Amino acid sequence: MSDVYADARGWLESAPSLAVGRRHVMALLTELDRARSEVADLREMHAEHIDALRQERDNLRYGMIAPLNARLDVCESMKQGWEDAHADRLAERDAAHAALLQVREEATEVINYGGMSAVELANSVVFIVDEVLS
Repeated sequence: MSDVYADARGWLESAPSLAVGRRHVMALLTELDRARSEVADLREMHAEHIDALRQERDNLRYGMIAPLNARLDVCESMKQGWEDAHADRLAERDAAHAALLQVREEATEVINYGGMSAVELANSVVFIVDEVLS
């Protein structure tokens, strides 16, 4: 297309008999040149703007999401630690409860049947409490 455009411009410049029409067409061609230049400038500006927007998007995506993901990982780790500690405390509580039930049963047995001396009962209680605390 640019070859046709250059050929037309050359033909108009060399045709002296068409002076008025030639001036009008030359003015149109000059305006077309200016418009083409503006379009090229706008395309370049548009491409630069799109590149800047893409860069900003990537900066936001990776610059903001990465720290948020890191904070989320820390929170998940803390939550898991809390859940593990809570499970450990529940297990300890259940073990202590079972040991105390055992002491209660033994004490009830001693009271009901008198088969254990007070010293044996005290030693049994101390042993069970030591088990719970360790």
